[in-house]
Amino acid sequence: KNRCIPRSPGDAVTVVPVERFGEETDQLWQRASAGYDFALVRDSSYLNWRFSDCPTPYKMWLALRKGQTVGFLVTSADRTAPTAAVVDLFTESSDVAAVRALLATGIDSLLNSGVQLISTWTLQGAAQSAAHELLQRAFPFRRDQHLHLVFRVLLPQEITLPVPSQKWHFTLGDSDGA
Repeated sequence: KNRCIPRSPGDAVTVVPVERFGEETDQLWQRASAGYDFALVRDSSYLNWRFSDCPTPYKMWLALRKGQTVGFLVTSADRTAPTAAVVDLFTESSDVAAVRALLATGIDSLLNSGVQLISTWTLQGAAQSAAHELLQRAFPFRRDQHLHLVFRVLLPQEITLPVPSQKWHFTLGDSDGA
């Protein structure tokens, strides 16, 4: 873990566990979403519906810098096997320190709970974000077969086509796979 996600001594990011997402994640979404060409909404309403208010137990953390929320991480551990997943990781697209702190904390927590295998999804190609870069580094083993992403536009007036191919943010939590 230390080789894949090295901590920088000057990182001023602290990570705290949370049970629900609040206004601070709405503010993060407003700031950080501009750094992505394509990302599904990550405001408190969605995050609480997806992770806090559902029957699946998730572990959630916020990353803070000088009291301001700069990211969050959501993980899920299997109750019957020593496996887990990084379900959602969101920061401003270039915030390496926040991604590093969140992944180090989440992976430590999972390993300390007895997890032996952690997986996640990353996009193939150039996602151009700190989260994508560090997830690829932390999870170096890949399946030979890639998943094929297909989505259906239900409200075409909401989507401008063609959808940009760079700077996407898409996670396991954005699907029914989590």
